[in-house]
Amino acid sequence: MKSPARTNPADRVPLPEKVSYGVIQIANSLSSSVPHTIGNQVFNMTLGIAPTFVTGALAVFRFVDAFTDLLIGWLSDRFQSRWGRRRPFMLVGLLGMAVLLPLLFHFGRDWGTFQIMAWFVVIGLVYYVFDTMLNVPYQSLGLEMTPDYHERTSIQAFKAVIAKVGIIAMGWMWFFTQLPIFADPATGQPDTLRGAQGLSLLVAGLILLFGIPPLFLCRERYYQTAKKGKKEPFIHNLKLTLGNRPFRLLLLMVACMQIPNLVNGLGMYLSTYYVFGGDQKSAAWIGGIGNTVSSVLAFASVPAVSWLSRRFGKEPVLRWIILANVLVAISTVFIYNPHYPYLMLIKFALAAPLVTGLWMLLPSMQSDIVDYDELLTGERREGSFAAVFSWLMKFCATFAYGFSGVILDLVGFDAKRGGDQAPWVFPVLIGLLVTIPLVVTAVQYAILRRYPLNQETAAANRAELEARRGKIGAG
Repeated sequence: MKSPARTNPADRVPLPEKVSYGVIQIANSLSSSVPHTIGNQVFNMTLGIAPTFVTGALAVFRFVDAFTDLLIGWLSDRFQSRWGRRRPFMLVGLLGMAVLLPLLFHFGRDWGTFQIMAWFVVIGLVYYVFDTMLNVPYQSLGLEMTPDYHERTSIQAFKAVIAKVGIIAMGWMWFFTQLPIFADPATGQPDTLRGAQGLSLLVAGLILLFGIPPLFLCRERYYQTAKKGKKEPFIHNLKLTLGNRPFRLLLLMVACMQIPNLVNGLGMYLSTYYVFGGDQKSAAWIGGIGNTVSSVLAFASVPAVSWLSRRFGKEPVLRWIILANVLVAISTVFIYNPHYPYLMLIKFALAAPLVTGLWMLLPSMQSDIVDYDELLTGERREGSFAAVFSWLMKFCATFAYGFSGVILDLVGFDAKRGGDQAPWVFPVLIGLLVTIPLVVTAVQYAILRRYPLNQETAAANRAELEARRGKIGAG
């Protein structure tokens, strides 16, 4: 058994800086998730717009957003200013999102379907450009805060812990829209559209509260090194990034992780219409509890994942996490039960530590890949790697969001029938929630076994880089 690795004091990132980096993720999580978290509830469940239209609109956002990622990543790698490469982009992104988010759901209730969806798509497209300006440089910044193999995981651990605040809030977004203050004045019933409008205003304020102050505390330690590197044209830069073999394998794993999103959103429909017979408020309540339980358990699992990574390395721990996802998939068979609705909390509890571990280890592994790339190309291109990583996630999400609505239509789901769906609808949805994740898990495991970078190779790469260009500065 390996002993836990030690980090050189010079490589440690100060605690206030780690916390500051993590705090931005609260704003990032909330702002990026609002349209996708409550979009179906507003447009399909409340306004009666077909799910294919709704998921199609959400897919358009991700499709355009995915390609702007590549451009912003490349631009931020080349950008030079007295404030560094990343922070100016992040500031503009935060301000733009805070202004546009409240406009997304402020349309007339009496508008037609085309008018409503056109408003949502047009405002959303501009909104997600600003989201890219925040998110890609933010992810890039996390890749360049330290040269140490394990300290990189520690940074992501802080980010994962603090991000749970945003994730807990995300879990209660739908329930927030059902509060009495947003009820229809005429009927007294919950009005999800009014609730969404209030929610968007609240989140816009939180974006500014959590997003701007940390920009002054997080440092870019590779900035001086990056200024000396050659600046590749966009297309050649993209080819270099995709030509990196460890990165390609990591991308394949990420693509596999996103495939279950084809069916994961179906769980909300099973909860609402199968378990609770169409009662949105009860489904929102159990969803909020589940996400809170999930976040607490995820929070508690961060030290364990960090310790395991130091003792055994990132790749073995990631392999264990992938295998454990089998239990999560199998649990779907029995947790959706109208007689025992709280069984659904089991899946939240099982998935929480696993998802946390994935999003601690994968960004940390990207940092090791950037070192390997610098060894090959002589450039620091964190933005390009973060952008392609984000691009792939969003491209897969585009397909998943777009096709999930088609699945509902193909299966024969009809929101107007409430819990009285055709007899085959719910069994088919449960079957999809089991089989697709199981197949994906097997593929992920096979890919990870071919991944070439580990603790020893990362240390050798760092030593060779420092012998070539010296140690990094403070930034």
